[in-house]
Amino acid sequence: MSRFALIVPHYGSDHAAIDFINDFECYSRSSFTLVFVSNQPISKELRLYCKSIPRLRLLEELKPGSYFARNYAIKQCGLEYELLCFTDSDCVLRENYYSSVESNSSKIIDQYLVAGDISIYDATGDANSWVLSYEKIF
Repeated sequence: MSRFALIVPHYGSDHAAIDFINDFECYSRSSFTLVFVSNQPISKELRLYCKSIPRLRLLEELKPGSYFARNYAIKQCGLEYELLCFTDSDCVLRENYYSSVESNSSKIIDQYLVAGDISIYDATGDANSWVLSYEKIF
């Protein structure tokens, strides 16, 4: 059984969802379950793809907004996991994210909230994009 749940709200294309799920498969450890919450109806293609992934819980919360999606996932998880972790489906986690949570869990388990450094980048690589401009200014 997994010790940690990574709760990820998603709104967007199946391609973006599959990219995140693939990264989870590549870099996560067996101590993690991905709780992927779609904020839109889940397509047949995505449901079919996700059936082959054993540590994935695919949920659907049709009330718009990532907060509704996260809260729904928390209710579904109950007290099943030692630690609930949160990110968004358009975030790119560092390769050591999962091992860092795992190795530091004994230090953070009594904490109410743990957060880390977030760097913003534009996947298109456009140096003049508004995303990178915002990152430079703030």
